[in-house]
Amino acid sequence: MKINFIHKLKLLFRIYIALFKMNSKTAFKVLFKPAETTRYVEFAYLLEFLKRNNINIDNKSKILDISSPFVLSYVLSRKSKVIKTDINEDEKLSIKENENLKFKIEDATNLTFENNTFDLVYSISVIEHIYKNYLIAVKEMIRVTKHGGIIYLTFPVSNSFKEEWIEFDIYSHQYKNGRKTFFQYRFDEEKTNEILNNICGVEILRKDIFWERKNGLYDKIIGKLRKYPGNNLKNYFINSLINFYAGFRLLDSKPKDFNSDNSFGNISIIMKKI
Repeated sequence: MKINFIHKLKLLFRIYIALFKMNSKTAFKVLFKPAETTRYVEFAYLLEFLKRNNINIDNKSKILDISSPFVLSYVLSRKSKVIKTDINEDEKLSIKENENLKFKIEDATNLTFENNTFDLVYSISVIEHIYKNYLIAVKEMIRVTKHGGIIYLTFPVSNSFKEEWIEFDIYSHQYKNGRKTFFQYRFDEEKTNEILNNICGVEILRKDIFWERKNGLYDKIIGKLRKYPGNNLKNYFINSLINFYAGFRLLDSKPKDFNSDNSFGNISIIMKKI
């Protein structure tokens, strides 16, 4: 499923409409940085899939967000009831609750919800940050989804499996080994198939990989974002501009398979619980 410039513009329009539901501080930040790098494709992909397949997400629908970037929960909660979850309690600062949007502290590997509860469960660029136990998290997402419900999962891929460690913290609850902090995996074809072959009770409806336009572009952009981490006003605006560029230019609009020499891609997987 192709995600082009128009799909991304439509996404921005929906995000800006959702600004009115946010608190003023969060809305100001989102105004200048509505989404980050791969999120333009990841968010737009889900919205486009729901539209193309006439999947009606309305006020009767129950949606679960598993630690995804909070902006999408605002977009979806305009018409549906969304529970936004995260293991990091500070994430609640970005959520202004209303009758359609609630926040709950949850561990993706041990969700407290009952079986077959949600019509849609999504987790965007999350499992790659879970050290070793990412498969448990995927199984938990499937468990809490209703039969006939949709699970949307995204994570980074590469031409070879990579395990990335850094010397500083980006997220809370990151696994540490001495002075090193685990950041993320980039799954190759073998590891991706290992995930999909070890889950049951679902039908894979779509699986698309969006590769970086030029090998090494992702790492170059991430390096610039870390140079301007947004901890002051000047850096925040520079960071925002880099994200705008990356959102529209980082990934190819047309998905391809694993026959790529690139070191970074992003896979979108849509599953239906049987």
